[in-house]
Amino acid sequence: MNAVSKRPALTRLILSSLVFLGGCVPPKAFDTSPGHISQPAQAAPIAPPPAPVKALPALAPPRPSAPVPTYTVVVNDVPVKDLLFSIARDTQYNIDLHPGISGNVSLNAVQEPLPAILDRIARQANLRYEMNGRTVSIMPDTPYVKTYSVNYVNVARNTTSSVGVAAQIASTGGGNIGTGATGTSSTATGNSSTTTVASQSSNDLWTVLADNIRTLLAGTRAVTQSNEERAARLDAEKAERAERVSQAEAASKAGAGAASLFTAAFANQPAGDGKNDVAVNPVAGTVSVLGTAKQQELVQQYLDRQYRAGIDWSRALQGSVGWKIDTIGAVGGSSSNALAGSLAPFIQATYNGGNGFQAAIDLLESYGNTKVLSSPKLMALNNQTALLKVVNNLVYFTVKADTVSTANVGATTTFTTTPQTVP
Repeated sequence: MNAVSKRPALTRLILSSLVFLGGCVPPKAFDTSPGHISQPAQAAPIAPPPAPVKALPALAPPRPSAPVPTYTVVVNDVPVKDLLFSIARDTQYNIDLHPGISGNVSLNAVQEPLPAILDRIARQANLRYEMNGRTVSIMPDTPYVKTYSVNYVNVARNTTSSVGVAAQIASTGGGNIGTGATGTSSTATGNSSTTTVASQSSNDLWTVLADNIRTLLAGTRAVTQSNEERAARLDAEKAERAERVSQAEAASKAGAGAASLFTAAFANQPAGDGKNDVAVNPVAGTVSVLGTAKQQELVQQYLDRQYRAGIDWSRALQGSVGWKIDTIGAVGGSSSNALAGSLAPFIQATYNGGNGFQAAIDLLESYGNTKVLSSPKLMALNNQTALLKVVNNLVYFTVKADTVSTANVGATTTFTTTPQTVP
């Protein structure tokens, strides 16, 4: 009985030992999938070497353009209508002529294209032409309406800027310097300079464009005036000048009231058309001037020693051919517009010959040396103010210590630091 009962207990002990030993055995290792934890580095593929660089192919030569037909026209004082009809017949162009075309032209054009010939004819006969295909329309150069496209935004911009440069040497001893019991003190002063440049820029293209176009049109109308209109305008200006001279003559005889009469005669003169002769475009940087090819000259006169006191013009030109001397303002003078008082006398020399300018130079040279100065010209420089500051700023600090003592607390020191620079 006892032997049988011991055998199950031994069996249980052996099984427990096996289970305990089985729990101490490490688990079986397993293989992970490739690329699960880290991706292995892949070698970069070896690319083939690039192809050798070859020269770019040369551009094809341009295609020859069709030759422009040229014509030769040699005429002298022929009617412009007949000339245009002959040109249209020889060039196989259709032509439309306005009934208002008139005048004669003289032209010597050798081997020139048709547009160049028409341009030269239009300048002589005051014409305008338009080419539409094989049709040429010619009409008088009268004012007409044409619309131009201006690619600019509708903006007027005004800009104001200011640039300043300041240099200052601060005082190194801000406090008073005592001199003992006398109580005198001196304060160190600083040296400073300040420069400020203020710039203003106004960009209003539309206003400038409109004003310049109006000025050019007004000047063009003055040029295209007929001889009769121009003569009438000159006569009106002469009459106006004569009236002002008469008023000045009356003012010269008025005594004490001469100043007021002279001011009334000349103060409110009507402005001439000179404002329409110049168009300034600051946006494009151009100046358009309406004028002739004539140029003013300044002549400087050095009188000889015997004429330093003056020249008696009434005796100077006695016996001279072509010269006439009028003493304006003197008693017995030949001019009716005599100016008395402080306005007299004036010497007016008139030459009736052909080359009046050269005769005037010769007349002046007979009394001394003359020198023609350089012609008056407009000289413009970029006269803008610029600022340049080159310094070595030395920075230092002024430290001030204030100590306050209070009962039961002790001394409290307060430091105040002020930065300063030289200069």
